[in-house]
Amino acid sequence: MKQLSRLILFFIVFAVSSSPGLSAPEDEAAPATVTAELSAIRLMRARGEYDQALTRAALLVEGHPRSLKAHMAYQDLRVARGEVKSVQGEYSYKARRKGSTADEIFLYGRLLDGRKAIVSLERALKLDPRHFFALCAIGSEYTKMGQFVKARKALERAERLDRKSPIPVNALGWLSEATGDRDLAEMYYRAAIALDPESPVSLLNLGILLIGLERPLDAQVVLEEAAHLSPADPMPLLGLGMVKASRQDFEGAIEYYQQAVDLESNNAASLNLLANAYFGLEQYDLAKKALTRALALDSKDVTTLLNLGYLNLLQSEPDEAMAWVQRALRVDGSSAEGHYFLGLSNEYSGKVRAAEKAYRKAAGLDDTNPDYPRALGVLYTNQGRSKEAAKAFARAVDLSDRSEDALLDLGFAWVGADEAQKAVLCFLEVVDQNPDNLTAWMNIGLIYQDRLRRRDPAIRAYEEYLKRGGTDPRVEEWLELLRR
Repeated sequence: MKQLSRLILFFIVFAVSSSPGLSAPEDEAAPATVTAELSAIRLMRARGEYDQALTRAALLVEGHPRSLKAHMAYQDLRVARGEVKSVQGEYSYKARRKGSTADEIFLYGRLLDGRKAIVSLERALKLDPRHFFALCAIGSEYTKMGQFVKARKALERAERLDRKSPIPVNALGWLSEATGDRDLAEMYYRAAIALDPESPVSLLNLGILLIGLERPLDAQVVLEEAAHLSPADPMPLLGLGMVKASRQDFEGAIEYYQQAVDLESNNAASLNLLANAYFGLEQYDLAKKALTRALALDSKDVTTLLNLGYLNLLQSEPDEAMAWVQRALRVDGSSAEGHYFLGLSNEYSGKVRAAEKAYRKAAGLDDTNPDYPRALGVLYTNQGRSKEAAKAFARAVDLSDRSEDALLDLGFAWVGADEAQKAVLCFLEVVDQNPDNLTAWMNIGLIYQDRLRRRDPAIRAYEEYLKRGGTDPRVEEWLELLRR
């Protein structure tokens, strides 16, 4: 599964607030009415009064049909209630008809995902290249898809259009985090908070980032403020549970997670995030409780069905896992993640050919996710097909921006394929990124010693291993042999 923090960011990165921003013309005509109503709607949602908030948002849309912020608030409440398909249908007609406006196309496009969203949002921007909200939305969507250059261009343009809005600033924080610049991400999140101190969105993003930066006390302060501002939102509680888990306080983490699960404001998406948190603590009964509730809210939610399959795999029940995965694929046969889990279920059951076919299908449906070629690489490695494994791992390296873990996988595959020089280059790239990676240093030494017969670089690698805290007693013995 994807990292939990990244899932949270997907869930909250582009939210509507009542903070100052670029307004539609009729917002300017009646700013007090629209702004006051949006503030009231946000307060109701923060308290978990979704029905009242939705009623008020619908009336606001009726009274101000050209107000983008009114429509966005209304849409977000519908989505929060699990009414994604119906609200898409409601907005699709105006977006697809001849002569549709940039606003109408944007309002439909922001309800979509992936390439479908990009196509729609690009249509809106073609009609209005200065459409602030379309630029924000397409920038966030490009970030999800890993197209970071396009994302930054769109978001920076949106920021220039409205210096007072926290939306593009928050999204630039997420983009910075996705590209590995966490210091810059923190700067952006804090700037977004300064622009709108009453919005929990950037606070939540910052809190999750601080957990990853191993600053739990700072994260706790930020997340407690987010929880105070939005007491009915399960996400700050989930973040506080993650703080507890990072400090090895697992009982405290479960307590926060349970508080989050018990909130009536949960939808299928938030309950799936909480189930993932339980997975990390191996609390499978509690994960099942969260997923069962999500299933009751939406029996055709693909993420819920796949998480139930994953839960069964974690509990060593591949047949039950297969049933849930197949049910998910009947709902959406084009789900790359669904075929990936089908591959896992087949591999766990010893059906290697079926697993390979499913992994290939997943990789074909989504050629941006490194997990899918990596799964193929692991499968090939277990079968002794080292050259095929190396090819698959090389693809995963490219898709993961040459991450340490992916390079280690590729290095070991080249060792298995008897390509010592290629293997050592992979491990050298790892230590260039992270000089304290002991696994890489040891394997550099072994390859130079046993495969390439190069005494001096083997000695240097083993010395680096020991200097950086390596404790394997064999390394001292190998050094002694090499120095004779």
